[in-house]
Amino acid sequence: MQREEFVTRFQKFFIAKRLLAPVLVLFVLLLGLSLAWPSFAQVPAGQENVNAVAQAAGVGETTDLFTIIGRIINIALGFVGVLLLIILLYSGYEYMTAGGDAEKVQNATKRIRNAIIGLIIIFLSFAIVNFIMGIFSPGGGGGFFQPSGFGFGGPGGFGQWGNSGSLGEGVIEYHYPMRDQKDVPRNTAITITFKEQIDPASFIGNWDPNVSPPPFELNNNLVKIHPQDNASQNLLPDQARVSVSADGRSVIIKPNEPLGNANSNTFYEVVLEGGSNGILNATGTPLFVGDFDNGYSWSFEVSTEIDNTPPRVTSHIPYTAGTYARNIVVQINFNEPVLPMSASGFYDPANQAANFQNITVSADAGGGSELVPGEYRISNGYRTVEFITTDECGTNSCLITMYCLPASSAIDVNVKSATLSATPPLAAEVGPFGFDGIVDMAGNSLDGNGNGVAEGPPPGGNDNALFAFATNDEIFLDPPVITSITPEVLEGNVAVDTPAQINFDSVLLGSTVNSGNITMGRAGPAEDAIGPNTWYYYSSLDHLNANNDPVTFGEEPVGSRVSVSHRPFLPSETPAVNQDPWSVMSIYAPNITQGLMNVYQNCFNPAASDLDGDGIPFSGGPSNPNLCNETPENVDCENSPTWKP
Repeated sequence: MQREEFVTRFQKFFIAKRLLAPVLVLFVLLLGLSLAWPSFAQVPAGQENVNAVAQAAGVGETTDLFTIIGRIINIALGFVGVLLLIILLYSGYEYMTAGGDAEKVQNATKRIRNAIIGLIIIFLSFAIVNFIMGIFSPGGGGGFFQPSGFGFGGPGGFGQWGNSGSLGEGVIEYHYPMRDQKDVPRNTAITITFKEQIDPASFIGNWDPNVSPPPFELNNNLVKIHPQDNASQNLLPDQARVSVSADGRSVIIKPNEPLGNANSNTFYEVVLEGGSNGILNATGTPLFVGDFDNGYSWSFEVSTEIDNTPPRVTSHIPYTAGTYARNIVVQINFNEPVLPMSASGFYDPANQAANFQNITVSADAGGGSELVPGEYRISNGYRTVEFITTDECGTNSCLITMYCLPASSAIDVNVKSATLSATPPLAAEVGPFGFDGIVDMAGNSLDGNGNGVAEGPPPGGNDNALFAFATNDEIFLDPPVITSITPEVLEGNVAVDTPAQINFDSVLLGSTVNSGNITMGRAGPAEDAIGPNTWYYYSSLDHLNANNDPVTFGEEPVGSRVSVSHRPFLPSETPAVNQDPWSVMSIYAPNITQGLMNVYQNCFNPAASDLDGDGIPFSGGPSNPNLCNETPENVDCENSPTWKP
């Protein structure tokens, strides 16, 4: 009798008086929070305080504030749920052992009913907490019912993806720092590359090309850079220097003072204004229009560190001092992004304005060495530079014009380090952003000999990177072949953050690894509902060694891997009874066009793969030049019935 009285009082205390009301209050509170998102502008500052305390305690700062709050609430709900489960089990035991006692049966039945109601309330509360925390958390997701990285809320109403669609499908090819990049050095430059030439006045205040030197202050009416927790603290015009690359497509913004602080990591946001009054292209036409007229924005995390490490050359093409077909392209790969205007430009001896010589390619056909005219193009996240000559020498398999080095010549390549400033490894500037050699995004001069120290160019230093080879008078036209892909064709249950990766049997031309030649299609009800201005993707290139691993210093590249990063995939919906499952699935389709080429400038067409590794490429040949889910087709894969079942 004492046990029964105790359980009854226990039940009344936790269910009738102490459980239902708090859960209902919690529900109303969380609903109110979901409707009061703007008031959370100061939450990142609170997160920084939490991180600072965690760092001081030596426990790191890997957990965000909302996750901590959600865990506390879930622990409390879980504790109450355990108590209810104990009541349910005990009441069930009492019911089974009542022995026909009507009063015991009645009391046990009542407690079972109330315990079940309580468990249902706990379950719903648990779901509500995780749903709301998924909305408010900086990562946008990871809730009880959601895959990690999936969620809504935040800027633009679509979580961290709001106003991101211009990267890939829109007008932006790439930018640095990358979206959500961590541990960005405080002294880095912000660089954005567009698919077309831009109007410098959109980025440079009071722009006047006739003024010498031209203006270089930030146009902060159209370009806003601020800590993520303080959107009103934008960099002022005189707090940053801005320059546009020689090809007119890349913008470089260098804050005059390091971002963030030396005590705690800081999240920054960059906002590019869209619409008719926003960023313009070189002809004065608005860049961000239609689905993307809200402009573009992204965030990254600035560390507490200053970058004092000089960049290095990871690999170069050609790699060995042999003799090569004259349609090979000179390629230099760096271990980190380098400043575009220090590593790209034009050399034309007939045009004094096109006098880029931070990298030189010279040819000696027996009559003396001369610099070869051409363009130095930067690509692959600002880590790859390629030299394209002006000498047309025929077309490749896709009838695309090729440009060749001088035939039957000795070729010398000189990748120059920059003159050092009074504070090495920083390079000395000649005017705003003017450097006489290669520097990284922080302005550190090239470590050409790889000894870890920036020494500068000769005669005072020994940091120029040199290599040489020879050409013959032949043209080499073997196309690249795919050797492996991940995820596999029609693979299911793919993690939402899995990049699409494609391995090739030859070294690829970095400037062709772009969103015009490599796309990532999407389809499905979930994707249709979320809209086009949340879907982004971008490609990166890594060269592979003989073991199919990314090359390290001193290894010869024999192949390449293209990785397509993207916004997290969306989970598929649950099909209704008798509904075609494919009609509710979220389906993603990487697509590579004939514009992708290897370093011999030959194209990926007819498309060929050797996924079984037997050394015999599989393709449909000229009559069916495309491979759609490993099926030869004579139409583009987007229009093929075989790209999905």
